[in-house]
Amino acid sequence: MYRRDIIIMSSEEPRRLSIINKAIDKLITHKKSAELIGLSYRQTKRLIKRVKKEGDKGIIHRLRGKRGNRKIDDKIKAKVIDLYNQKYLNFGLTLASEKLYELDKIRIDHDILRRWNVIRALITEINDGMSGNLKNPKGGDNGNIEFMYS
Repeated sequence: MYRRDIIIMSSEEPRRLSIINKAIDKLITHKKSAELIGLSYRQTKRLIKRVKKEGDKGIIHRLRGKRGNRKIDDKIKAKVIDLYNQKYLNFGLTLASEKLYELDKIRIDHDILRRWNVIRALITEINDGMSGNLKNPKGGDNGNIEFMYS
């Protein structure tokens, strides 16, 4: 009796697998399979090699179900948000990022601070039950990304 494995795939992966299998069976070229999948020729060759070696499981992304390599630890994130709210709330995001590194020895990109602030504002709006519109406090299109809820 043989063993059957259940493989969980995204909606795109079965299509990729069928294209890779056609390339393995030499029904289409590696170049054509790369075009159909939307990967480079070299990436497609690696994918074909992996599917040959591992079977259908080779098509699945290696980080599926795992923490991302660049994910910032939740403890550090909480500490940064706390420091930002206590010390740097009136600073611009770039200056706050620089001061976090200079004074607190925490290197964090200003764009990450911006994303966290947007998420925090959305969560606050949801929790407070506010249903206002975003308004630019300075009016017009002046390139600022600072918004207030009304």
